[in-house]
Amino acid sequence: KKDGYQVATIIGGRADLEKDGYQVTIMIEDEGSKPNLNTLSDKGLGLLSQLIESKNIQPTVTPAADNSGTPTETPTVGNPSPSDTQQISLDPLLDWRDRNTEPRPEGAKLDYYQGLNPPYKPRDGFLASLEEMKQMKNGAQIYDLLAPEVTVFGKINPNTISGEAFSNFLNSTGEYQQGWLDTVADQFETYRRDHTRFDTIEMLKNVQGIITIEQFKPFLQISGACNVNMASDIGLTVLLKEANYSDSAIQGVLNLRKAGPIKQVAEVNGLLGYSGVKGQVHPDDYLTTVSTIIHYRIWVRSGKGTGCYYLDTVWQREAGGLKKDWQITQISFRELWNQAAPEIPKLEEPKENEED
Repeated sequence: KKDGYQVATIIGGRADLEKDGYQVTIMIEDEGSKPNLNTLSDKGLGLLSQLIESKNIQPTVTPAADNSGTPTETPTVGNPSPSDTQQISLDPLLDWRDRNTEPRPEGAKLDYYQGLNPPYKPRDGFLASLEEMKQMKNGAQIYDLLAPEVTVFGKINPNTISGEAFSNFLNSTGEYQQGWLDTVADQFETYRRDHTRFDTIEMLKNVQGIITIEQFKPFLQISGACNVNMASDIGLTVLLKEANYSDSAIQGVLNLRKAGPIKQVAEVNGLLGYSGVKGQVHPDDYLTTVSTIIHYRIWVRSGKGTGCYYLDTVWQREAGGLKKDWQITQISFRELWNQAAPEIPKLEEPKENEED
């Protein structure tokens, strides 16, 4: 007990408190270290879904090796066969966020949503919130599956996304002709293929069709967003698979952080095979050791169980000013009361063989 508060449980980013007849639960998450639902490739989303459903997140290494003793081949990280799990179709999500008009086999486009009562239009671009998934066909299932492991917040590194994802981003920032967006998507891919990466945001103007980037700059960065120490095993695995790192390299990073906090991204360069040669995927484009997007969830319940207040808010912190002091900006805020408040997640029981 401290300052009149009874601290019942503190595990990771969660605290359960009691004060004056009220029960308070606080959960704090590193939101920026989750895979971004808007920029993950179709393949990456599929892998994420499989890993969540199977919980098979540990990479394995094929024992076959060359003369140097180095494994020559590794299977897909945590990627079970289709028969191992009854997957929820992500077609509605993929159709919701892309610009084309043809629905996938189990997806839905404008005609489907216009047939609902009341009718509405799909996003055809970046989602503004995770709750937006609930508006999709079969959205409740998709939301329950993905929401705990993904985010829609944070800035985008153009070095980590496809031309199609970049055009979807542009489509979310204003109204553009689809032909122009198609051209930009193709030219974006061409530039990345010829020049490997963008060293600065200004270099985006070298992509044919882009004249100005001023309106986009607040949403972009040339740096990683995932704190290598804070990401879940599932999230970090999916992120590094998106970067085309091998299963054994990913396992090496997972093992390294279990041994203790990684202080600099450079510590994983060797594990990921990065030596600074032009054309290599740069770990700094994906990883960081600083958390910048923080998600707070707070439940306040009366001891009699007659009411509940819920606060859900996301804050972004950036180094700014001459002294590079941290500047904090609220980017999401939501309050709910009583039955509208979500249930408090249950505490996970520690595994029997889990190390302290």
